[in-house]
Amino acid sequence: MSNNINCVFSHINDMRREVRFMKQTIYEMIADLQKRLKQVEEENDKLKSEIQNIKPIVIENINYKIQELNVKELSGTLNIGMSGELDPENLGSLFDGEEESSEAASPEANDEQE
Repeated sequence: MSNNINCVFSHINDMRREVRFMKQTIYEMIADLQKRLKQVEEENDKLKSEIQNIKPIVIENINYKIQELNVKELSGTLNIGMSGELDPENLGSLFDGEEESSEAASPEANDEQE
């Protein structure tokens, strides 16, 4: 019976050592995470200050000098004044809206339709 008790105490001591090891490992991991968090916060603060120091780019005037172009061969599509992609259905409705508004504004257009 005393042998069984010694075995139980031995097992309890082994478990205590494992718990101490796990606690130490967890404390080391927490310390590492705190260190990394501090580094990230410092880097974040540095980047914030750099962003605040960046002066915005202001474009006051854009001059297109199309008359200075020398064209030997012209092919393809040239879009001036439109940027981004536009859905073909929306493009049609955009031009339909312009035709209606220009017809309503000009009485000559109404005479031509009759």
